[in-house]
Amino acid sequence: MAASIGWKKRILFSALATALGLCLLEGACSFAWLVADYVRHRQSLPIATQFKEEFHTVHDPELGWAHVPGKQIGDFYGPGRHLTINRDGLRGREDDADGKPPGRFRVLCLGDSFTLGYGVDDRATYPAQLQALRPQVQALNMGQGGYSIGQCYLWYRRDGQKFNADCVVFALILDDIWRLTHSRLINGAAMPVFEQRDGRLRVSGQPVPKKVATGRRIAEPGALPRFLVEHSALLRALGCVIDPMKEKSAQRNRDDLVMVALAVLRELHREASARQTPLVVVLMPELRELVDPTSAQTYRVVARVLKGFCASRGIAFLDLSDALAQAAPTDPGRFYLPEHWHHFSEAGNRLVAEHVDAYLASHVPGYPDSPGPHPD
Repeated sequence: MAASIGWKKRILFSALATALGLCLLEGACSFAWLVADYVRHRQSLPIATQFKEEFHTVHDPELGWAHVPGKQIGDFYGPGRHLTINRDGLRGREDDADGKPPGRFRVLCLGDSFTLGYGVDDRATYPAQLQALRPQVQALNMGQGGYSIGQCYLWYRRDGQKFNADCVVFALILDDIWRLTHSRLINGAAMPVFEQRDGRLRVSGQPVPKKVATGRRIAEPGALPRFLVEHSALLRALGCVIDPMKEKSAQRNRDDLVMVALAVLRELHREASARQTPLVVVLMPELRELVDPTSAQTYRVVARVLKGFCASRGIAFLDLSDALAQAAPTDPGRFYLPEHWHHFSEAGNRLVAEHVDAYLASHVPGYPDSPGPHPD
């Protein structure tokens, strides 16, 4: 009887040892595959490309990147299309940001690459053409390629006061909103991250790290923990019992991003009001939002929200979608450049300048009421 029990125990222990060995082998194989999957994951990460903005910007630990003061690049966007950054870090002639000339109404044009005038000459940007429309107006170009609306706000908060503007025109596209929670652009440049918590605007990611070198893989912050949560069998099993580690900067849906954008606009308005400077928000459509029905619908929804918010706070608001659509109903593309990002052409910048000029004349007290000659 005792021999029979001993035999059964040996069989049981052998079975348990075999099962334990198989479990260890399974764990080792799982770990090996996890390592192999991570190697493949790293190889699938996007490679940092090069943006033209990198030729006239430098790393900025607060904003991400900023213009190099005094930078001049002839034929930067092609023959006859020069780029000039003045000593105050704005696009335009060196004397544009000097002390405001007597009798001039100074408009500070804040925005992204569409305000900067990517692809066109210094004289063809919308701020330059706005100034050419009325000799009494001086328009300063505070545009920067790739900025989110949050970065525009931070730049204005830091440097806007020294320009002593009579009016701030903040022109944005929807992509400026969607960038609010990006930690890096596809060229590897890092940027601050914005969110709304407890009814307040929060900024993280500062000081902003330097950009990933062109040609290197771009890994978002927290990429390794996120990969393990998604691919590790052990962490997935633990997740059935406890709440797994969550990414704080998980992709928000667009409604949430619009709410963050409103928080940015609220702070920008507060800054401008403290300086007794009228704020005008201008929403500009990209080409796809004029020709693609789905993109157009998203644009209309966000435009309604922005318009309602601005009306509730007494902020002047101009939506340029109808103006661009009606100016060329069958060929809106003529207002945009035939490059990847489809920035405004010289004609597109002129149309923006004309409509912004007319809007300021009817909505901003003190704006000059006698237009000058049309730009060449």
